[in-house]
Parts: sequence; structure tokens; C-alpha cells
Amino acid sequence: MGFMDKLKKAAEQAAAAGSKLIDGAKEQVEQIKYLNSEEGRKERAEKEEAARREALEAERRQVDAELETYREALRAKARRFAEMPSECDKGDCAMGYRDFCYTCPEDCACRRKQMVDPEVQYHLDNPAYLPYAKWVEATLKEIYEKIPAGERTYSAILDATRHTRYKSNDGEYSVNVFDEIAIAFVERFFPDYAPLEVTFARALSFLFDGFGRKNKCLSFLTRAYACELDPRCFIEPFAENFLRSINSSDVSPIQEWDEEDFQFRLCRHIELDFYYNQALYRRNEGDFDYTVKALECLYSPEVFRYFFPNLEFDPEKWVRMLYDENGDLKPAGRGGPEQGEWGDTIWNAIEELGRLNEQQAAE
Repeated sequence: MGFMDKLKKAAEQAAAAGSKLIDGAKEQVEQIKYLNSEEGRKERAEKEEAARREALEAERRQVDAELETYREALRAKARRFAEMPSECDKGDCAMGYRDFCYTCPEDCACRRKQMVDPEVQYHLDNPAYLPYAKWVEATLKEIYEKIPAGERTYSAILDATRHTRYKSNDGEYSVNVFDEIAIAFVERFFPDYAPLEVTFARALSFLFDGFGRKNKCLSFLTRAYACELDPRCFIEPFAENFLRSINSSDVSPIQEWDEEDFQFRLCRHIELDFYYNQALYRRNEGDFDYTVKALECLYSPEVFRYFFPNLEFDPEKWVRMLYDENGDLKPAGRGGPEQGEWGDTIWNAIEELGRLNEQQAAE
């Protein structure tokens, strides 16, 4: 190829390259115009949102994997206690902080039973609870090795427990050893409540009330399952306060009375039917709060006499005023007529009790 032919070819190649550059520049300009257009901005926003969702989903999967690893470690520990052989051929037992539970016949006497006050002994309704009771016993034994006998107070025991970070998709929590026992227990026996396991861990007072009927939160869960109460109907927004209050049930309601922070401290009658009435749990937080307080007031002698000293304490008589003719709880009607609540409501029924109390005082 001659020199002139080479020059011609080089010129043609340069022209082609220039044309490509020009076309590329035009394409970039068009792309910029598109990205700045409403349609382009929308597409960009959608891609950014998709990327954000993908990142959140990846984080959620990671948290779920960590949570499953954490739960499996707790399950494994529970299995180890379940696999421990019994030292007695008649059953097995475990000693808690203040309670002693056993699976042998109630009339079966043994040295260990004789060493424990009969007032704190109870037969386990469900033998499957025993591994978790043994877990509590082993935990306390480990703690007692660190604390002198005269200093084993409730607060000292909790201070001695190891706290760990419990992470789920709704946040991170600090939990102690007894919380972890409750978390494993709830997941095993009440799986529908697993999303609330941290709340239940705080409410299930295994340290004090063990695994028997004295543990009112456990009793409530068992009864709720027995009557097929759907846990989803009362999870939000008041479950945490409600469950926490059950452990406060031994507190004198008069001493604890506080207009701004009552917090269901009158929950002394978890066995009463109204706690298993699903209509109760379809109310919003305020109506639920007021309804429970009103019913507990009528069932609690101290509180009833505090507010209605001139009326006879007769729960069956007065509670009927809070139900309609169909046997359903009346609407809460908070605020009464001043708030436009003129109907047949619990608020107005309680106000009527107040008027009857005043009439009785005047007679």
C-alpha cells in the first residue's frame, strides 16, 4: 500500500472515530435529558428504592440468621437439661429461688422434700416444664457460688446474671440469664407468642413464681391457649404493660394508686372470665385500660371500698352493670356525656355507681 493510500485510510479511520465520538456525545446528552425528565427521575427513584429494599432485606436475613443461631443455642441448652438423668426412680425435681417443683406423686416422701417448706412445694402440671426448672436451679447454683448466703437478695441475684445483647428485626435488647430461660420456654410451649418473647421474658417471673399456677402470666398463657384465644388480637399496643402488670399483682392497689400511672396494677384476678373474653382485646389501648381497671375495681375489695365505701361489696351484682343483654362487655365510653358518650357504656355505669354511693351516704 502506497503512502497516499495509508494517509487516506488513516483519515477515514479518524473520521469514523470522530463520528463515533459525536454520536456518543449525542447519546450522553440524550441520556442526561432523559434522566432529568420526570420519567427519568421516576425511574432513578424506583431503582434507588429497589436497591434500598434489597439492602434492608439482606440485613433482615442476616439478623434472622443470627437470631436463629442464638435461639438454637438456647434450645440446645434446654435439651441438655432434658437429657439429664434423674437421681430418683419415682420422678424428678428442681429447686428455684423460693419454690420447689417435682414430678413424683404428691404423697411420695423423700429427703429433699423434707428439707423444703411444704408451703413452697408444688407438683408440676406439665412434666415437660421440668428441664426449664432445672435450668433455673443450675443458674441459681452458679450465682450462689459468687454471692455469700446473707447477701442473696433478688437485686443481687439479678446483678450477678450475665447480660447479653438480644437482636431482632425490631431492635436490640439486653437480656439476663432468666430472660433467656423464658425466651426458650415461650418458644417451646407457646410458639404463637414468640414475636413477643422479650416482653414475656420480662413478665414470666420464673425466678420467684416458678412453673406452677402461682405464676400468673404462665397461667394466663395456658388458659388463653386452652380457650383458643388468638394471641394476635391483643398484641398491640398494650401487651407489654398488661403482661408486666401481672407480676405486680401482689402489690397493694391502694398503695400503688396513681392517676397518671395506674398500669393495670389491680390485675389480681387473671382467672376471671373477662380476661378470656375476646371482645376485651378488640378495644384500643385507652378503652382496654379503662375497661380492665373498671372490672378489677369491682372485683377488688380494697379498691371497691376505697371508691364506694357506702355500697356493699358484691362483685356479681355490680359487674352485671358492665355487660349488655347479650353478655358482651359494654363499650368503654370514656369521658361520658362531656365527650359525647351518651349511650349504655362502662363509664356511665361506673358513674351510676358513684351516684348510688352518694345516695347511700345521704340516707
